[in-house]
Amino acid sequence: MPIIDYSYGSAPVEFPDRPYKAAEMFAAYIVSYLPDVPEHRVKRRLNLQKQLRWWRQMTDIPVHVLASNWTTLGLSGDPELALLANHGGGVTVVPSQSLILNRIACLNAFYASGHRWGSLMDGDGVL
Repeated sequence: MPIIDYSYGSAPVEFPDRPYKAAEMFAAYIVSYLPDVPEHRVKRRLNLQKQLRWWRQMTDIPVHVLASNWTTLGLSGDPELALLANHGGGVTVVPSQSLILNRIACLNAFYASGHRWGSLMDGDGVL
């Protein structure tokens, strides 16, 4: 039975009974930069969690998160980040750096992978 989630905004999201298969050809790379302002950190983390939940429940695609300016405590306490390895994804930790350097790091990870297709996105958006 599909799962209906009302936390994504005005329209509910219907998740399938099991994720769609696409992992052999496709991977997602997400830049997750956490700013120093506590209120902004909370909002970005919540948006990233929704984004990761969407990927996990809709597909079996491996998701790789580039965690820029994250704390060790924040990484270890995030339930969605902990689930990335189940589909072949993971987290790469980098210090606070410019957006372009974070995107280049994601592109390099994609180029080093065996995936034919990839999606590069920011972690403060929600699918």
